[in-house]
Amino acid sequence: MLKGGISFSTPAEKEIQPQAQPNKRFLLQINRPEEVQTWGSGALSK
Repeated sequence: MLKGGISFSTPAEKEIQPQAQPNKRFLLQINRPEEVQTWGSGALSK
């Protein structure tokens, strides 16, 4: 059984990329990037 969760947040200054193709794989980061505090999306708690 797994415990935890996944949060998504996108910096406002980054251009959104096209939708990913089916079965696309992404690496998840263990730690949040330091600059996440300035993104202001509210998706991640401080």
